[in-house]
Amino acid sequence: MVAARKSAESPPPSTAAAPRLRADAQRNRDRLLEVADEVFSEQGAAASLDDIARRAGVGIGTLYRHFPTRDALLLATLGDRLALIGKKGKALLGSESASEGLAAWMKLMIKHTSTYCGLAASLGGTLEGLTSACEVARAAGAELLERAQKAGEIRQEVPFSDVESMVMAIAFAAERAPGDKGRMRRLLALLFEGLRPRGAG
Repeated sequence: MVAARKSAESPPPSTAAAPRLRADAQRNRDRLLEVADEVFSEQGAAASLDDIARRAGVGIGTLYRHFPTRDALLLATLGDRLALIGKKGKALLGSESASEGLAAWMKLMIKHTSTYCGLAASLGGTLEGLTSACEVARAAGAELLERAQKAGEIRQEVPFSDVESMVMAIAFAAERAPGDKGRMRRLLALLFEGLRPRGAG
């Protein structure tokens, strides 16, 4: 009877193992997204999924379990990168210099846009799933701009929509001249010259 009672009280082995298996699956998914970002940046939307799985250290079956199609992987990678920009943008609100925090967010957005502009176009009409992550990234930028304006480091009359448009333009220019590594830095410096309050610097 004692043995039977102990057996009834003991959890089934699968219950104890489930959290570890879920953690392993999450690590695999995170690793796949990290590597997919690298490979899509290097090779574009037509990058080899076998190459992504191999570099992530998992089998192709594991990749397809998480992302059944190429578009699913592209969409998840785009969303993951945008969410990361939003997270880093929020952290930049604590930077010592308000304008430097804004500049750091701009660099993140320029790099993301210049890398993923063509990839996003390849997804066609399936971008609705990115709306939430995109809004978080944009909201962080808007807060950083407002902080810099309140600090007197950026002109008060400049709306975030104008800043966003200029960031997209710099990203497009950087994408068109991948061999010119200093182009983004130069264009960003010119942008900030125009954003500073008149008579500053």
